[in-house]
Amino acid sequence: MRLPGFFIVGAPKSGTSALHEFLRQHPDIFMPAFKEIHFFGSDLDWPRRPDRSEYLHCFAGWRAEAIAGETSVYYLLSQRAAGEIRRFNPEARVIVMLRNPVDTIHSLYHQVRFNLHEDIDDFEAALAAEPRRALGLDFPARGAKRQQLLYRATVRYAGQVSRYFDTFGRDRVHVIVYDDFLGEPRRIYREALQFLGVDAGFAARITQVNASKVYRSRRLQSVLAHPPAWLARALRQVLPPVALRQAASRLYRINARPQAHPPMDTALRERLVAEFRPEVDRLESLLGRDLDHWKRPPAASPDPVVDASPSQAGREDA
Repeated sequence: MRLPGFFIVGAPKSGTSALHEFLRQHPDIFMPAFKEIHFFGSDLDWPRRPDRSEYLHCFAGWRAEAIAGETSVYYLLSQRAAGEIRRFNPEARVIVMLRNPVDTIHSLYHQVRFNLHEDIDDFEAALAAEPRRALGLDFPARGAKRQQLLYRATVRYAGQVSRYFDTFGRDRVHVIVYDDFLGEPRRIYREALQFLGVDAGFAARITQVNASKVYRSRRLQSVLAHPPAWLARALRQVLPPVALRQAASRLYRINARPQAHPPMDTALRERLVAEFRPEVDRLESLLGRDLDHWKRPPAASPDPVVDASPSQAGREDA
């Protein structure tokens, strides 16, 4: 059996949904319709991860495409996922996407609120709760995964990226900075295709993906986030895991409407920029590139979407 050969491992809220969708359009690439399978990362606090058979079934539609891959954004945070992926497929390639840490955790907080896994209705208060949550205290009653609510840990990028460099070698790890993706999506897309070894002349439809949003119906959102035990059991008896994921993803999209997140308090942004400056310094040294704009308190960058003029998918003109 062929094994998936590449993995978009994170970070959350850094453009991974957009890249996932654009890569899925390529005729030589197969990716499941949904993200966040999280088969790897045995140290992650996920309530139910697929077994090997269920995981490989996610790629049941893989036919003539040259390569297959998946996107699970907490593989980057996990201390075990890199090694587990390497043991699963020693020839795997890894794509890492990174965004300004301050913008990442602010956007992540609102995403977790949208999913009804965060019960603190103020971003600064949620950050203040992290020390107790790290001890397993003060978690929402239902649904929350520990890693999702430890926002600062998610953006300790230097150590996370180093782990993948050490495990796979730098030639098998492709790092994308979100600002580059937002500013030049077609160039970054071509470079990703070159890294994966497929036709880099293919032009994807570059459209807005995963804009900031709120739910339409809290009741439906609650059922999706925290299905009653009887309903979950009944659905698992009649639908395979892949079909369940596809259905849930579709309902989440139907129940969402675009809406900008409230801006972060200016003083809080300045404190967080200062707090993460040493981390950004370490990342600059690791990647060998200037990230000075992450060390200044500018206006917030847009949420992780790519919004260019729509085009028809096909070969790109030279």
